[in-house]
Amino acid sequence: MDCTTLREEKPEDELFLISLYASIREAELAGASWTQAQKSAFLQWQFALQTAQYRASYLNADFCIIEIEKRPIGRFYLHRGTEEIRLIDVTLLSAWRRRGIGSAYVDALLAEAKGAGLPVACTWSRKTRLADCISAPDFGAWHS
Repeated sequence: MDCTTLREEKPEDELFLISLYASIREAELAGASWTQAQKSAFLQWQFALQTAQYRASYLNADFCIIEIEKRPIGRFYLHRGTEEIRLIDVTLLSAWRRRGIGSAYVDALLAEAKGAGLPVACTWSRKTRLADCISAPDFGAWHS
């Protein structure tokens, strides 16, 4: 597995985060008859809405950037509550997927939750490979 680190998200990460968000919506928009400018505007709008919703719904959450050699390659969002730890989102650039990076962070989160005696809940706004790979008994709740 590649050596990665987590750091807190900063305002200057916005362009990377928009491109990361766009990368997960590429296939969905491939068949749209929109111009590239229309797709870009739509993706920026959707990203802004998602960001606002996450920030409003999960006060004091950890919004982290996954890096390798100080280059951003993904995001890892979680909220540590008193009743549960919620995995809000984990997304990697396509070149970094299927290398065990996301799974390693989820495994560490599950170990943390087990040690704290808390369930882990997931919030998924789309069907993801990770959501398919995680077995439901490891999680306290599933939300879409």
